[in-house]
Amino acid sequence: EVIEQHGRLDILVNNAGITIDKTALKLTDEDWYKVLAVNLSGAFFMSQAALRHMGERGTGRIVNISSVIGSTGNIGQANYAAAKAGVASMSIVAARELERYGVRVNVLAPAATTRLTEALMGEQMKARLDPAKVSPLVVYLLSPAARNINGRIFEMGGGSLVAVDMPRPRVGLQRPDSEWSAGRLAEVVPALVEQMPEEMNPVDAMKFMLALPADD
Repeated sequence: EVIEQHGRLDILVNNAGITIDKTALKLTDEDWYKVLAVNLSGAFFMSQAALRHMGERGTGRIVNISSVIGSTGNIGQANYAAAKAGVASMSIVAARELERYGVRVNVLAPAATTRLTEALMGEQMKARLDPAKVSPLVVYLLSPAARNINGRIFEMGGGSLVAVDMPRPRVGLQRPDSEWSAGRLAEVVPALVEQMPEEMNPVDAMKFMLALPADD
């Protein structure tokens, strides 16, 4: 419809989202599929339609909205966490596939007051996490100034900006004969896990963002 009316599509921001919060044991099939349909499938099919046009034109910018929950997880949000993690991964793949056509795809995981979160926040936190403080990053990522930024994930909110790396290998061991036994794994896996950084929950993630050094 946009292309029919204006003849071209330059940018797309996938910002639609819903939550149906229940523990995994209480989620119904409908609860699961509805959240994935809006948050993940909606972002994919909108992106797919836009990317076809952008790829043909050799230019375009997409920003997909994910969530900190997609990387940290949160009790009662298995469906939402899965969907938002999927948005981030899908965006990275799209960015790699369309880069040679001049299209850039990036991800924003905002810490911001929305209709989904405002009931959980006090007035001071609502003000600090005003979504207007996040929108400049979207503007930047959609602009020519960000032509070399592609396939990246950013968290932003409360004045903080964080560049996020998808899970990467941290620690490991190798067996020269390529053979691992369950018994040997029982001996080495606990030690490997102990070397990993502590898992970060949403509260820890917010504390990390708010404790970042100042931009001078």
